[in-house]
Amino acid sequence: YALRYEPGAGDEATLVGLTTGSPFLHEIRRGRGELLLLTVAPDPRWSDLPTRGLFLPLLLRSVSYLAAEPPPSEAGGLV
Repeated sequence: YALRYEPGAGDEATLVGLTTGSPFLHEIRRGRGELLLLTVAPDPRWSDLPTRGLFLPLLLRSVSYLAAEPPPSEAGGLV
């Protein structure tokens, strides 16, 4: 199963898509906030995602990506 998410009109981007064209991993930015939306739950009733070799690296890279400092041009003009 996958959450049906229709991307909104804003600062959003599908980083990884499903074969259906729906987002699998989607980035949403609002103001200074960032969110990564994973549309497949890490639950064996939804999919085998938690048992795949992709799951842990995807989780770690996602946390690292969100924790990273923005480039100086996005951090208030510190150049």
